[in-house]
Amino acid sequence: MILTYAIATTVNVAVTVIPVNQKPSFTASLTEINITASGSMTFNNWATNLSKGSPNENSQTLTFELQRLADSFTEFNQNPTLDASGNLQVTVSPEALQAEGVVKYSVTLKDNGGTANGGVDTSDAILLTIRVIRPPQPVILSLLPDHVTVMQTAQVVLIGEDFGDGTDVTQVLLCDIEATIVDQSDTQVTVTATAASDVCTGTVTVTTKSGYTVQALTFKYIAGNITHVVYLAICQYTHVNS
Repeated sequence: MILTYAIATTVNVAVTVIPVNQKPSFTASLTEINITASGSMTFNNWATNLSKGSPNENSQTLTFELQRLADSFTEFNQNPTLDASGNLQVTVSPEALQAEGVVKYSVTLKDNGGTANGGVDTSDAILLTIRVIRPPQPVILSLLPDHVTVMQTAQVVLIGEDFGDGTDVTQVLLCDIEATIVDQSDTQVTVTATAASDVCTGTVTVTTKSGYTVQALTFKYIAGNITHVVYLAICQYTHVNS
């Protein structure tokens, strides 16, 4: 007969859990942006749904990285910025607007959790395309009126096409005298003609922030009646005998 005995043994095993950094992520609200004016533009909340990875990584810090891809658009020489809240700022110089072109960026979100033990600290890349498009050149078709009297200030309306988005016209000259812009739209610009010191005949000049300077039509400051008002001062004296 063979007797078999089972011996129970307890073994303590130490298990060390090593945290592994999880990949951050975000969502882009726009992947293609068309810009038709120079200056700085801010796209609030361009990046949303920012995630640091797993819930135990909430103390990590996030930063965006934009890597410009190869292009020949040298006039676009100020790269966009993307803050930690996801707000994108793009600056277009007048030179870049004149040249037109396309730039592309690989955008990633990075945390400071590192890559130890196979961790991932960089999100998947999103491709951002920025197109700089020069708007059409303004066209001046008519003036209402086409003249004012010397020393007179009066409103003049320029009728035309492609004056811009309502802020594009930056200067209007009537007979080389700067007028004050009152209101503007894509088809109409209203100005107040500045009083002139003498009669003159000249062109209408419109300058836009898109880089255009357009001259057209004829504007006149004409002679007018100047009324001289003479005030007679009457003084009453009281003679006092001394």
